[in-house]
Amino acid sequence: MGRARDIRLLSDYQKISQFTEKYHFASIQKVEGMPPVEYLLEFELDGYINVSGQVAQKHEVKLMFPEQYPFSAPPKFSFSKGLFHPNVYKNGDVCHGWYLNNWHPGIHIEDLLLDITKMICFKADSYNLKSPANFLCDADWIANHHIPIDPTPLQESYIPFQNPEQAAHVTNNNIPEIESLDSDTSVSKIKIKAIRNLFNHDQNDKNRFPQQGDTMKVRIEKGK
Repeated sequence: MGRARDIRLLSDYQKISQFTEKYHFASIQKVEGMPPVEYLLEFELDGYINVSGQVAQKHEVKLMFPEQYPFSAPPKFSFSKGLFHPNVYKNGDVCHGWYLNNWHPGIHIEDLLLDITKMICFKADSYNLKSPANFLCDADWIANHHIPIDPTPLQESYIPFQNPEQAAHVTNNNIPEIESLDSDTSVSKIKIKAIRNLFNHDQNDKNRFPQQGDTMKVRIEKGK
């Protein structure tokens, strides 16, 4: 499980980086672990932060991949300074109930990031009032406030699974996102944008990230 998990985490780093390139309101502030298991992300979007309707333009989000990821547990998200939203707890933790109950390795990290973005913007499809984490942010509150609070257009990358049966048909082929060099070698090349200098990364010096096109080689022993 360890090798497959490491490859998935490296692939997720690439996808998170691509997400921040596609959507310039999102950025990586800090990365921890090798392969990366914790992130501090920043979203420059309008979002409600309290019951009075106060709006903040920047939101820090902690992203953590638990030990059971990606096989039996989804990533965990938490807003460092909170977000006033039906599905965000008072301490900032995001209640991703559907993913907890229907998690499958075929679910993409970029789609979870898109969900977080929608929650900040308070898009019409970003909340579930049937099982809220914040009872103060109810239907009456929503009806009396501007929704969405941020009109930034977002492009859907795929249609989320509606039930476990659909998810069960997805294979795990997306986990080892690798490219074989040739049939006679046990070395596979993973294309990633930012691994080589992760330990040296300083959030005030983003130029220390590896550049696009950098690669990492992962040696896989045959027969294991």
